[in-house]
Amino acid sequence: MHYNQSYIASKINTSPTHQKKYASYLYGLKAEEMAAGYLQLQGYQILNIRYKTGLGDIDIICSKNDVIAFVEVKASKKYVVEELPYQKKRKNSMVALQFLAENSQYGDFNIRFDFLAIKNGDVIAHIKNAWELEALEYSWGV
Repeated sequence: MHYNQSYIASKINTSPTHQKKYASYLYGLKAEEMAAGYLQLQGYQILNIRYKTGLGDIDIICSKNDVIAFVEVKASKKYVVEELPYQKKRKNSMVALQFLAENSQYGDFNIRFDFLAIKNGDVIAHIKNAWELEALEYSWGV
């Protein structure tokens, strides 16, 4: 079935709130692409971008040598590096465990959670080992 452009345009949500959210979403996607490029230049192999499960998502999964890094990317035009909320760390940790369960070839890799900040198109911070899985496992009662 072929739709004409005026029909398609009538179905697009053009409210200011939707447009702002969509622009923010696109900015985030661009930041993830920039972060992946930066990581590749640092010698990382990108395994997955925007890995999603029913538990949540991880922006970038990459590896270098015997390390697999689960990277949270944050971007803002006026960004200041802040601590990632506990709930996001917990969700990322659970998603990482699911990824590892589905990809046994990485079972012997060391696990690391990184935080990468993008501001005005530039990487302004790459914090390696931003948090540890073990600390979160204790709070889960594992």
